[in-house]
Amino acid sequence: MSRVQRLAVVLLLNLGLVTALAVTGLAAHSLAVLAAGADYLADAAAGVAASCPGDLITWWLGAGG
Repeated sequence: MSRVQRLAVVLLLNLGLVTALAVTGLAAHSLAVLAAGADYLADAAAGVAASCPGDLITWWLGAGG
């Protein structure tokens, strides 16, 4: 499994977790659970923002520049 495929799997799992937290938070009228979902979403966005430039640089250097 390539690095991009692993990243996609992790992002899909995070999206599932965020969706479950949002549904649970809305059903329970719980702001704390909704905040936890937003926190997980922000963590996933930070992970993408941190890993994508590195992947692009690695691809560019590996492709011969």
